[in-house]
Amino acid sequence: MKAAHLFFFLLILPNYILAQSKIFEPEKPILIGIYNLSYQPDSLSNERKNERMILTIGKNISSFESMYSYKADSIIGSQVLDQPLVNQSSMNAIMPYLKTNFKYKIYKNYHNKNIYYYDKIITKSYNIEQNNDKINWVITDMYKKINNYNCQKATTNFAGRKWVGWFTKAIPISDGPYKFMGLPGLIIEIYDTDDDYHFLLNELKKVTYQEVIKVPLNAIKTNQVAFNEANSAYYLQGVIKVANNGNPPEVARQLIENYKKKQLKKNNPIELK
Repeated sequence: MKAAHLFFFLLILPNYILAQSKIFEPEKPILIGIYNLSYQPDSLSNERKNERMILTIGKNISSFESMYSYKADSIIGSQVLDQPLVNQSSMNAIMPYLKTNFKYKIYKNYHNKNIYYYDKIITKSYNIEQNNDKINWVITDMYKKINNYNCQKATTNFAGRKWVGWFTKAIPISDGPYKFMGLPGLIIEIYDTDDDYHFLLNELKKVTYQEVIKVPLNAIKTNQVAFNEANSAYYLQGVIKVANNGNPPEVARQLIENYKKKQLKKNNPIELK
């Protein structure tokens, strides 16, 4: 199926296209936690990458995203109402923050324990359905100190990986990075047993600025398989268009082939199933 057709198919699929209803009211954050994520995107290479992630904690809800995305959205949100959504000045400010490898935003509702997962293709938001199965933790009697927090060890199986988490009861917030929640305290550190993905809390501070945690209201509802197919097809189509724009056929083919090879190196997602 051609990329443009596949992308259009996703947009019109009636079982998945739903205007996003209000999941919960916007809420002022209380705390923000900044985690360092160290990860190995290519299972065939030992090269690791690092990215800062931010957990924004409210009384009833939280959000989790890349620090790059968080800063870019803050710049866009600061636009004056009578100006274009993004003017040239703010675009220049945003550019350094568009290099994230994680475009998703994860929202958690502390009351119903549900997780709401959003991702983007360019500027269009998608609400990707989650099974919201409860994460079953095994809390052990092992303890250690991490960044001055007295932490306790817990383990779980999640999305095809075995995970080790360290939480502290000193911060009685049942939350953590990514989709992890459900322990009797904030998760300070968590990693899978292969150490492909490793989150570590570097900073926790009170919020002093006037912002709110709010979920996109008009996202297109879909599933992960359909989103991945549309996302891959959209960007491949863009590469093909650029490659064929004035380049000799051999150069165009090489550009497209290089892009495909680069994508093959992204073979180690955080969720294996």
